[in-house]
Amino acid sequence: MSSGMMLSASNTLDQIVKYDIYMIDYNGNKHYTSSCPMMAGAGVFESWPHNIPQLSIENFRVLAASDELACQ
Repeated sequence: MSSGMMLSASNTLDQIVKYDIYMIDYNGNKHYTSSCPMMAGAGVFESWPHNIPQLSIENFRVLAASDELACQ
């Protein structure tokens, strides 16, 4: 029975941070999944309705307040 997965992340910087998340399946294949920017001094929760064997979190970058801040 699948109970889902949750990722909790916090940003202690004074800048907005974005990253890319890939789910790694049981065969080792990467699948992109959306993620939300972390506002300065705040945190985010990412959740999925299924179990994920492994996550790869890559491409950390700082965003400007004028950048697109949507979850994508």
